[in-house]
Amino acid sequence: MDPLSSNRAELKRPTIAVVGNPNVGKSTVFNALTGLRQKVANYPGVTVERRLGILSLDHGEAHLVDLPGMYSLSAQSPDEMVALDVLLGRIPDLGTPDAVLIVADASNLRRNLFLASQILELGLPVLVALNMMDVARSRGIALSVKHLEHELQCAVIPVVASRSEGIGALRSALDRTLRHPRAPRLALMPAVKEAAGTLADGFRQLGRAIVPHDIERALIDEGGLVLERLRAAAGAEVAERLSEARAVLGFATESLAAADARCRYEWINRILAQAETRSDRLRGWSDRVDRLVSHPLLGTALFLGVMALVFQAVFSWATPMVDGIDALTRHLGEFVSRQLPEGALASLIVDGMIAGVGSVVVFLPQILILSVFIILLEDTGYMARAAFLMDRLMRFCGLSGQSFIPMLSSFACAVPGIMATRVIADPRDRLATILAAPFMTCSARLPVYTLLISAFVPDKSLAYGLLSLQGLVLLGLYLIGILGVWVLRCSSSARF
Repeated sequence: MDPLSSNRAELKRPTIAVVGNPNVGKSTVFNALTGLRQKVANYPGVTVERRLGILSLDHGEAHLVDLPGMYSLSAQSPDEMVALDVLLGRIPDLGTPDAVLIVADASNLRRNLFLASQILELGLPVLVALNMMDVARSRGIALSVKHLEHELQCAVIPVVASRSEGIGALRSALDRTLRHPRAPRLALMPAVKEAAGTLADGFRQLGRAIVPHDIERALIDEGGLVLERLRAAAGAEVAERLSEARAVLGFATESLAAADARCRYEWINRILAQAETRSDRLRGWSDRVDRLVSHPLLGTALFLGVMALVFQAVFSWATPMVDGIDALTRHLGEFVSRQLPEGALASLIVDGMIAGVGSVVVFLPQILILSVFIILLEDTGYMARAAFLMDRLMRFCGLSGQSFIPMLSSFACAVPGIMATRVIADPRDRLATILAAPFMTCSARLPVYTLLISAFVPDKSLAYGLLSLQGLVLLGLYLIGILGVWVLRCSSSARF
């Protein structure tokens, strides 16, 4: 039984869904509200992870559900599809949320309000947490909370979750929202909503119960997961009727998806014109560094330098540790051989256990150094900049910039690299990345490469001692794996 399953009728706890774009501090807000009172499991039938926590309020407790990060309700990945199912009450052990907590980045509100506008149309009580207010202030951004509350028709609470600022006010606002629920009334595309309701009534008469919101999303997001699921559940007739309705609703110069995006951004721009004020300020050091690492030429050169540093460090920095482990293993074997009489037992311990384990552990420094570099690049945010830089190159290989991080993770191990592909929205790109990831030189191959290079490549210094021939050969072996992916992707006639 799912450890997160609960009988809501018995526990008498309302459910609050926490949604937001990726990297807005949603998990930080969730942790600040629930503390250690949370559990982790997978949603039924899928491998998407979910977290459920218990939130203590003034008038009782509530379940807090941390949904996967998403940019819109136009589901293009399994994570986004699960989040949409939770919001529409399709998860049996959760039911329809009693309220939705939208976590938004106060320093980039224009992008975050796109998802918020779609959630405001669902007819659920909503509360917005403006996170990262300290970052917004440091960038000269001032927000009018009262104007936002008036336009969004819900409570808006500024917070800095990393320092627990505003969490108490957010907790009180959630309590008020549950006790006095009020759903915002927003319809930015009323014609599409009306057409979706009419189609839903027609399908209901044919014995097919389809939620109007699914029809609305399928009308707008042609080719999305919602349309695919409707086609699989109700047959080709549903797709034909949707196509006819889409032709009637379509504009002369743009698709429904383009019209929907235009309407939402017009609404967002109108709100922010009154609610947001940006003051001129000098660029900080972080902005200057960001411009450097994102520059098409300088950033690419820096990226190649960082990669060269990583591979040089695998040999140069690890050499003292490797020599130390090798000497320790040799001395330990000699000591044990002197203590034991010659025979099968001594051979088993010295030649089998000590020498065998030592031959594996001796490569641990290289693997650890490579893993540390990958972790540092991820935690400093350089991975995201590198993905932006590599987007054009990945497109040349038939992939997207989102494929870069899973591919780079595959240098450590192909398994987590393949698991990381679930964030790729396009199914074709996701499958192509999964097939290409094993071609990357993972850490399991590193001991083999190290052994072969040490045996056949001389330990020779180049460029006045700045470079090592062995390190360059290792870099070349990694580049050969990358080149193999490109050749396979460009020359193969297979369609991923």
